[in-house]
Formats: sequence, C-alpha cells, structure tokens
Amino acid sequence: MYIKQYWPVVYMAFDEYGLDYEEMLLMALGTIAAETGNFNIIIREYVSQYNTSPNGRIMDYSFDLYDHRDDLGNIGNLDGECNRGEGAIQLTGRYNFREVGREIKDPA
Repeated sequence: MYIKQYWPVVYMAFDEYGLDYEEMLLMALGTIAAETGNFNIIIREYVSQYNTSPNGRIMDYSFDLYDHRDDLGNIGNLDGECNRGEGAIQLTGRYNFREVGREIKDPA
C-alpha cells in the first residue's frame, strides 16, 4: 500500500533533479526498502547498538551515541534522540534536518 501511495512523489522528485535513471531509482528503492521495510516514510529510527551505548540502555538514555557528533551537527545531550533517523532514507542529525528543511522551504 505505501509504495503505491508514495512512489509517484519520490519518482517526481528524482525526475525534477534529473536523477530518474534506472540505477539511481533502483538504489532509492533499495535504500527505502532497507530503511523502512514497507515504504512507510513516517518511520523513526529504533534503539540499536549503533545509536545507543550499553550505558545508555541501562540509564534509559536512548541515542546517546549521536550526541556531540560534529559530523551530524549534534552539539549536546539529547541531540541524538531529538535528531535521530526519520523518514524513508533515515535523515539523521541536526545539520541534515536543518539543511533539508532549508531546501524544502526554498528549493531554488
């Protein structure tokens, strides 16, 4: 159901940027399938060994491995949880959310 609903929008975006060639579309589908499982683009990242330390699990402090990550633009505690992966391609980090937000507001 989700793929039928969302794929036309994804395809139009790729077409708009000239990325609508077969290899790119297949990579997009593969990434979306791996990240969401069912093309549900509303999915949020789950706690895992890649984003939460063993101490974070004990203290119920999820996504602590993303805190203070310069490469993600995260600058403090709780930045990891607030800016965890979300969406079809699991956009992650304060910097990425800010930049994509700017692009959406002013795509020119």
